[in-house]
Amino acid sequence: MMKGMVFAERYKLEDFIGQGGMSLVYRAVDIRTGHSVAVKILKSEYNSDKEFLERFQREAQAASLMSHHNLVNLLDVGVEGEYRYLVLEYVNGNTLKDIIRQKGRLNYQTAIQITVRILSALQHAHDNGIIHRDIKPQNVLIHADGHVKVSDFGIARMTNAFTISKGDTVVGSVHYSSPEQATGSVVEATSDIYSTGVVMYEMLTGRVPFDGDSPVAVAMQAATEGTDIPVVFAAVSDPVGAGLVESLEAPGANITGTSDYLDTDAILDLIFAADPDAKSIALLYDLGQDSSAAPIKNAKAYLDKRGVSYKEYNGTTTDEISLAVSSIVADKADAVFTPTDNTVMTAELAIYEALAKAGIPHYTGADSFALNGAFLGYGVDYANLGVETANTVSGILLDGSKPSATPVLTFDNGTATINTDICKELGLNYDELAETFAPLCTKVQSIVTAESFDDLNE
Repeated sequence: MMKGMVFAERYKLEDFIGQGGMSLVYRAVDIRTGHSVAVKILKSEYNSDKEFLERFQREAQAASLMSHHNLVNLLDVGVEGEYRYLVLEYVNGNTLKDIIRQKGRLNYQTAIQITVRILSALQHAHDNGIIHRDIKPQNVLIHADGHVKVSDFGIARMTNAFTISKGDTVVGSVHYSSPEQATGSVVEATSDIYSTGVVMYEMLTGRVPFDGDSPVAVAMQAATEGTDIPVVFAAVSDPVGAGLVESLEAPGANITGTSDYLDTDAILDLIFAADPDAKSIALLYDLGQDSSAAPIKNAKAYLDKRGVSYKEYNGTTTDEISLAVSSIVADKADAVFTPTDNTVMTAELAIYEALAKAGIPHYTGADSFALNGAFLGYGVDYANLGVETANTVSGILLDGSKPSATPVLTFDNGTATINTDICKELGLNYDELAETFAPLCTKVQSIVTAESFDDLNE
């Protein structure tokens, strides 16, 4: 690590705090004042990556426009050799998420006090033309003395009208995103207020009001509750677990759709077809996503029956997933399994290199993971799923079918997508693997890694 380095002849790095997909964070001492500060350092491998540079600069720009007692304020910005860095206030405490996990529900007086301070910080940001877009308990820091600080403006946007165009990328964290964020519509300052309301709900109840495995699933629950608007969803892996329907056969509400339900056993069969001697499997997933519960349970049963050891690794953010992967590498797992987990899929671009360099293949529940750098994605034929989803919509709109009585469609899993870049780095032969996997799949195909999300839109 970089402990002991001095930036700008002033900030001496002391304790490593943590890391995210694009940065490392250290507690440092300001030599001039003796005070502790937080130094956020862009990982050197991203110095030439336009996407990460823009996000890092965006955070600096947003922070430079603000100064408020309920914000983690920016103190300095600089470049030290190959390192770009931000110097921020150091908050000696815990995230609100950690506190909720430790204590469960908070009393209403505490919840109100914290909410008021979050809103005070947001008022200041909005007054300066900045929308945070990612308000969640993980981004609210509680100092040891009780002081509340809102952090992480990495996906913030600056606008005089407090709006974002409809063409802007869907951002934010699934469970806290406003319906307009989740559906890619116009984002306003009120989107931050919505997210704050979700945070307050979680403080008072210990859980989020709507749960699902994708932003759209959560948005559908929030936007259609108490209405008679028919809803058709697509590619929701566990509609029952997400609370969208009562059962696949009889949805029981004004909602139905298609599911890309994951055949966990089929993926694990591929792991052992490629490495019959595998002895330790890492199960990497977001503990808070209902969509992961069933496949992880199934994976444990499969591995128990086979007599293979496994260990669970969890995270609810890209930062936490990255730390989990560091543990997986240190533990020398033989392979990693992840279901159709939206959090890990989002974090894949930040973790795939570490797993590949360690020689650990990452088997996942969708080809999008493989596009982002996982070794293998396994799942349904999404072209066919799209056609059948359209047929369901047609049946409701044109034929008068009732969503409540229209079974959720499921599909045979069978397509294995292998990332040839990662296959090569792992020292594996694609042609040999394709031949090995062929009897276990309806189709084996190849893909290469998208180095940034921008690449996906080219």
